[in-house]
Amino acid sequence: MRAYIESYRRAGNDPSIGKRLAELLRQAGARPRRTTLIHFGACSGEPAFPPIASNLIGVLRGAKTALLATGIAEAAISDCLEAIREWGTRPDAVKWYAMAWAEGVRLE
Repeated sequence: MRAYIESYRRAGNDPSIGKRLAELLRQAGARPRRTTLIHFGACSGEPAFPPIASNLIGVLRGAKTALLATGIAEAAISDCLEAIREWGTRPDAVKWYAMAWAEGVRLE
């Protein structure tokens, strides 16, 4: 996970942007009005779960070059992908995602 976050940073992204949304709204000339988290997720018993597990594998596979650039070993990436594949078949597997959301009102 640390290597994935570092690869995200190296690509010019801010993995902690959600914490700064109200500040960014203010800097853009808006008054922050509301912040919340939007939840996505599923467990192994739901029809939506296999695509979520597959997506996680696909995201990490797609980030392989960027992950290697952080110094993580290729074998570690392969081991991680295999562990996720196995986890995706467990009857108690669950995955949650949260997306930060912020609304603001333009200052007149």
